[in-house]
Formats: sequence, C-alpha cells, structure tokens
Amino acid sequence: MQGVLETVRNEIAKLKGSVLETALLGKQAFVRPMQKMDAGYYAKIRFTLDPLSQAPLLARLKLIDSLFRVQIVSIDATEAAKPLQKKPAEAATSSGERRGNDQP
Repeated sequence: MQGVLETVRNEIAKLKGSVLETALLGKQAFVRPMQKMDAGYYAKIRFTLDPLSQAPLLARLKLIDSLFRVQIVSIDATEAAKPLQKKPAEAATSSGERRGNDQP
C-alpha cells in the first residue's frame, strides 16, 4: 500500500500540487464484491492542486493497476483546517448494510 501511496504523491507533485496530509484507514470489507475482490485498503490524501490539473491527475491515476478507485472532493477552508481522522466502523456503514460475514 505504501508503494501505491508514494506513486499517487509523485503524480500530484508532477502536476505542481502539494500533499498536505495522508491518513491510512486500513483494510475494509466491501458491501458487495467488486471485480472478484471483497475488501480493500483505504487512505485519504489531502492535497492542493490547480483545478485545471484535476482531469490530468485522474487520467494518470487510472493507469495505476493496483489502484482500484479514486474520489476527489473539494473542501472549504473550515474543513481544510480539520485533521484527517479515521471514522469509527459504525459511521462507515449505512444502516441496513453489512460489512462482512463476521460483522453484524
């Protein structure tokens, strides 16, 4: 996982962005299997980047085979001041969804 994170950081740097913070969220089970996988490792990366460089960044990240899914979210100044934190397991799932065979 560290290798993939380093690759993502390098791609952000190539586009003249800067990584502010990284939070590893660990391995989490998918609600339903996707592409024959039932779990994956999650991470949040807070970075700054010119908005016009977002599309090229997504195009570069799609070329990384070991990277399953990417979501870029723009945040306002009040959210930017908060540190990245791991969400509790209860907050990570919606009501009625199951996280895996061993968890209710």
